[in-house]
Amino acid sequence: CLLEKMADEGLVNKADFTAVIERPAAIPCLTSTPLYPDWSFAALPAVSDALADRVTRALLNAPDNAVFHWGAPASTRQVEALLSEVQQHPQQRRLWLEVKSWLIQHRLIMGGIGLALLLLTLNYIWVMLLVRRRGRQLERNAIRLREQELALQTARQMSVLGEMTSGFAHELNQPLSAIRHYAQGCTIRLQKQDPQHPLLPALGHIDQQAQRGAETLRNLRHWVSQAHGEPGRAETWKHISVRQAIDHVWQWLRMPQQFPGLLLNSDVDRPLTLVLPPVLLEQVLANLILNAAQAGAKMLWIDAVRDAGGVKIVLQDNGGGIAGAQLAQAFQPFVTSRQEGMGLGLVICQRLVRYVRGEISLANQTAPDGRPGVTVVLTFMQQGARSGNGDNSSTG
Repeated sequence: CLLEKMADEGLVNKADFTAVIERPAAIPCLTSTPLYPDWSFAALPAVSDALADRVTRALLNAPDNAVFHWGAPASTRQVEALLSEVQQHPQQRRLWLEVKSWLIQHRLIMGGIGLALLLLTLNYIWVMLLVRRRGRQLERNAIRLREQELALQTARQMSVLGEMTSGFAHELNQPLSAIRHYAQGCTIRLQKQDPQHPLLPALGHIDQQAQRGAETLRNLRHWVSQAHGEPGRAETWKHISVRQAIDHVWQWLRMPQQFPGLLLNSDVDRPLTLVLPPVLLEQVLANLILNAAQAGAKMLWIDAVRDAGGVKIVLQDNGGGIAGAQLAQAFQPFVTSRQEGMGLGLVICQRLVRYVRGEISLANQTAPDGRPGVTVVLTFMQQGARSGNGDNSSTG
């Protein structure tokens, strides 16, 4: 009568429960299965069969008013089977209870294993941190090593370029000097014979071009010989008109005849001048203008402005631009995209500009006509900002 007892104690409400199978019983309890109110009995093996028979007869024939009634032994197999199916048999062992019991019995061993696993996990995390840190350090070292290798390769290339330049300058200086001497000698003789001789202007041009070639070689030898990039003596520098240099290079290269499809758009103030070595600016502009022409540009914009830091000259073409990989190596010696090129033009321009404490930069930029192209910026700083010996830019 478990339900009735819990209802009497106020633990549950008896009306909330309904028996699916209700079996009438003599006791005032709700039942669903047969009850076994009588006592069961059995004889031990040592008891004789006759005695067990007599005792059985006496017990089973007990009167109705007896205190106890005895009945035949009842089988509990069905009840035990039901309890086993619902995993509630008292003698049925549960897996989690067995595991819990085993863990309790071997708690010291399991504690040691758990501690070892914790230490191994911490050690694994520490080792992974060290490996990651070491990997990053190796990556940084590899990047630094590649940079040093590139610097060393560039130094070797510049050494070869310097030797080549020195050799060319030495070999070409003598022929240029001879050309100038012959031209000057012919000029003197013709002037004595006829001051209006028609060959005199041509001889004058020959002398000027030979002088220009000698000055170009002199500039190359200057930046090659300057190991620390110190500028040359200021007394050898002159005031150079930016507008005149652009016009002279355009005529000197015979751009209208060599590249008739290329037009020049330049509106530089004529009073704007720079204090530079002779023909250095013309040498740099000639290389940049030829690069734009050979890239297939149809228009070249050149502008120059003076600001507080010096003079900035900007060249913009519409020749299609430069690929990203080639743009990153634009100033690397012997790197070129043209089969007939040597990859030295921009290198020489950069060295010449840096020789006078200037800077040159390249970038892909859309031209004013909407076509892609390249922008070259030449920055010439004031000499006073560099060395305190005056200003290398001025306006007349």
